[in-house]
Amino acid sequence: MDPIQKAIEDIESREAGASFSYREVAKAWGVNRTTLARRHQGRNQPHTLAHLILHPHQETELLQYITTLTEQLKDQSSKDVKKLRRSLHHISAQNSILRGEIRGLKEALLVKKGHQKKSYTLQLNNPKEYHGGAVFWSPRKARLYRLQQANERRVKRERLKEVREKERAAKAAKKER
Repeated sequence: MDPIQKAIEDIESREAGASFSYREVAKAWGVNRTTLARRHQGRNQPHTLAHLILHPHQETELLQYITTLTEQLKDQSSKDVKKLRRSLHHISAQNSILRGEIRGLKEALLVKKGHQKKSYTLQLNNPKEYHGGAVFWSPRKARLYRLQQANERRVKRERLKEVREKERAAKAAKKER
């Protein structure tokens, strides 16, 4: 029995209403005070119980069910018993296979999360003599690039506007003739 369980038994063996300190009991049994308090108050359960496939209560119920089934099956033919055994074995084998798959998938997910995510540099404006490699942009250069792009768009709009005005003037002159 682990020391925390012994400390809990020590607490429960005291008279009802008797005052005690978790700190004193934890110090006497050499256990962590907060773990002792949580376990005693039922907010935590032992590590071994938390990682069990079946809770001890479920395990006892399952054993009782199996014993009643075996008693009932003693009267029936051996074919039925063999069939039940085969199906139980098949289900348990599938269960173990699925648990293995789950374990493998969890490990794969952890590995995938651990992979470093590769980041690529943003090629905003390739220089005229571009020979490959990464181009790093400072915030100032990125701002200047955005301004340059905005100016280019503005100049393009102005040129289009001038072309349209010339076309309108040409149409108007054509109509006057």
